[in-house]
Order: sequence, then C-alpha cells, then structure tokens
Amino acid sequence: MTDGFHEDSCRPGRVSDSASGQEDEFASRREREGQKIAASYAETELGSQQPSGPEDGGFAGSFGERVWCVLFYQQRVFGMSFEGIWDRRALWFAMQVAAVTPLLQQGLLYLLLFLLPVLLPSSVPLISVVEFLPARLSLAEFVRYALLVPVLLPIPIVLYSGLLHVLLRLAQSGERGYAVTLQTVCYASACWLFVVLPGNGAYLALIWWLGVQTVGLRLAHRSPWSRVLPVMALHVSAAAWLVSMAIGWVAFPS
Repeated sequence: MTDGFHEDSCRPGRVSDSASGQEDEFASRREREGQKIAASYAETELGSQQPSGPEDGGFAGSFGERVWCVLFYQQRVFGMSFEGIWDRRALWFAMQVAAVTPLLQQGLLYLLLFLLPVLLPSSVPLISVVEFLPARLSLAEFVRYALLVPVLLPIPIVLYSGLLHVLLRLAQSGERGYAVTLQTVCYASACWLFVVLPGNGAYLALIWWLGVQTVGLRLAHRSPWSRVLPVMALHVSAAAWLVSMAIGWVAFPS
C-alpha cells in the first residue's frame, strides 16, 4: 500500500496538475488584488476631484473664498452636493453678491475721488477721467440697489434658471435636475462683481459670466461641451438681438 501511494503520487501527470492548479489560484488571487487596488485608486482620484466641504458635501469657506473659487477654480464649486430640494446657500450667495456690489461700487468711487487729485499729473484735468468712474448713487438709489434688489433677486433667478433648464433638456443635457441648474446660476452671479471696475467693467463681467456659467453647467451636469455650448450660444445671440433693438438696428413693424 505504501509503495502504491508513493508511486501514484509521484507520477508526472499528478505533479503537473497540482502545480497548474496552484498557478491558476495564484493568478486569480493576483487579479483580484489588482482589481481592488484599481478600484481604490479610482475612488481616491474621484474623491480628489470633488469639492471639499462639510459633512453634507457643501462648500465650506467665507464669502470671499467662494467668490474667488467661482471666478478662477470652478471645479471646486459647481456640482457640489447639497441638502434638500434646492441649494439654499447658493441662493443666499447670489443675494449677497447683489447686496455687496453697490457697496463696493460706491466705496471704489469715493476712494478714486480721493486719490485721483493726488495721483494725476497737473496736466490731466480731473474732469477727463470722471466719466470712467462708477456712477454716484443717491440715498434712495443706494437703498434700492443694496436692499430691495437682493430681496427680490430670487424671483428672476428662479425664472431664468427654469428657462435655462428647459433649453438644457432640449439639448439633452441637465441630467441632474433643475436644482443643479439653479445652483449653477446662483454661483455664476459672482462674475457680476466686475461691474464695479471703472471703465468697461460691465463688459468684462458679461464675458466672464458667459465663460463661468458655461464651465459651471458642464461640471454640474457632467455634460459634454457639445450639449452645453449651443445653449450658451443662444445667450449671445439673444443679447446681440436685444442690443440691436436698443440702439435702433431692428425696425419695429408699424
């Protein structure tokens, strides 16, 4: 019996089958470990691309930090998660932007009026640069722009976001819902802070807003450029048509 056992176990076929089984088991184990490593790496990479924030996934930071990220680091702001059916912090952020804009505008105006007589050479009259300064607001106008406009701002934002979301759905975008479109519109409003700049600040604000909102919609809805750019192109054409009407290039039918 002993001789038979040794003879049977030492056959070449048996040794080959055992070694082959061990190699297959080792290969399958190595493949499973590789898949785990790849999945862990993918989770790490995906997590590093998501915006940092508190436990509910929102953006943590001061008002100035949020403005800075909207203007220059859009991937940290747009598309972040929020609690509830809509992002209350994003709407509050847009209201803050509307309230801060006239404050900054008037502050910059009086600062320039104080510095220009000192900085300008005597050969340059002050009256020649006054037209490039921000407009001075009366007390009633300041109250209207700094208090009344921010309070009423959610109404046009909600309506505009609804129209924009309809256009996105027609372009087969907006997959993550109306609330994400509303969030994007609210945060993109930070670009309008550029209107406080002397000269052509409004033009810079408009161009920057178009770019930021386009990037924001792409990031927030995770849509390709081909579905977002046509929608934003409608903004440009609509703005051009309104401007042409304002300056009399479009004749109204009698």
